[in-house]
Amino acid sequence: LRACFNWAIKKELITRTPFKTEGLAVVSLYRESARFRRLEPGEEELLLKHGNPHLQALVIAALETCCRKEELLSLQWGQVNLEKSELHIPAKKTKAGRDRLLPISDRLRAVLEMRRLDPAGRPMLRDAYVFGTPTGERVASVSTAWRLTNKRAGICGLHFHDLRREAGSRFLESGRFYLHDIQRFLDHANITTTSRYLQASKMALHSAMRSRDADQAGRSEFTVPSAVTARRSAGQLVGEEANGSVERVN
Repeated sequence: LRACFNWAIKKELITRTPFKTEGLAVVSLYRESARFRRLEPGEEELLLKHGNPHLQALVIAALETCCRKEELLSLQWGQVNLEKSELHIPAKKTKAGRDRLLPISDRLRAVLEMRRLDPAGRPMLRDAYVFGTPTGERVASVSTAWRLTNKRAGICGLHFHDLRREAGSRFLESGRFYLHDIQRFLDHANITTTSRYLQASKMALHSAMRSRDADQAGRSEFTVPSAVTARRSAGQLVGEEANGSVERVN
């Protein structure tokens, strides 16, 4: 509500907001608790089992791109380049107002290939929506489908937006991406936001510790592992600067 009043003031539709008097806040605003929800083991399979084909495709796309729900629902075939394996998310369709070019994974490519033809077998037009109806019309919302799918699957407390955190956290845990790479996927303005946003799973932490122990077991007690090797064993390589320096995210 506060944002609505601020927007109206900027558009010169109103001159004041009930949230402030002479520049001073008159309504106490409490900081929202940060969400840390991720997929529990087996929940992805349950979502795909109980969701309809349209929702199944959206779930996979979210987990493979870190995209926001609205970015996926507004995605048009003109933004998809299968030859270059890229998705173009233009600034006008992003929350932060920045262009993004995202790579297409093999798993996502399979989903796109299944959706690129209309019911008559013709390629979708460039202005057709990738995650729209079978004929390429836009789907306004998947709220009902998401709620019913979670109910059938017996999943509680999971938001579609949590898939975005899950995707970024999986990228980090893979040890294949620097943190600044994941920042670009998530479209965060600064890397500190990305670091706070991601959550390493308990399973991944145990796996990383076992990998570290295995690495150290094969070394002499007098051998000091390099900083990069130590961080890679924990699956936490973080890009700090363009010059390739790295730091550990706790």
